Amino acid sequence: IGTLKDWGGTEAGFVKEAIDDLKNANRYQVRMMAFETGYDVLGDEEYLEEAEKDPSMEVREWAGGQK
Repeated sequence: IGTLKDWGGTEAGFVKEAIDDLKNANRYQVRMMAFETGYDVLGDEEYLEEAEKDPSMEVREWAGGQK
């Protein structure tokens, strides 16, 4: 989240949405958002591989359903 303040051209609405999502999330939800975003936006399968090893069963199930 500290990186957001370094993005001078970032839209304020985006920053507010990111902050609101993070402040209302528990650790599982933050990890889930990170894995989903990394996979959906970047298309990087390493996020799926990492998610398959996550301690949370929900995260592991999500990763398994993406293949």
